[in-house]
Amino acid sequence: MPKQEFKIMIIVNIFLFLFIGLANFGIANELNSYPNDLRYVRWTPFMIQDSHAYTFVNGNLVGVGGDYLMFNFPFWLFLIAIAMNVYFLFRLQRSIETKQSPF
Repeated sequence: MPKQEFKIMIIVNIFLFLFIGLANFGIANELNSYPNDLRYVRWTPFMIQDSHAYTFVNGNLVGVGGDYLMFNFPFWLFLIAIAMNVYFLFRLQRSIETKQSPF
């Protein structure tokens, strides 16, 4: 595998790693941002639904009724990262097989 392709492989993996980290940070930031709310969270491969049912204000339970939908970016970025690495493995295997032996 030429050095140029190896550099591309490293750069793609670094960017995917950064995007997964940022997406995880965004979801964690949203889910940890309202500590006094009584809520539930539903996770699917496509969406994350954060439903705020009630909150405590001065010791009293007050209804909120807010929903927040987020796209589940970390899940899909992880699958893209796996697919890209499998592609790079096939390219690496192919370049090793086509390399001629000096003997």
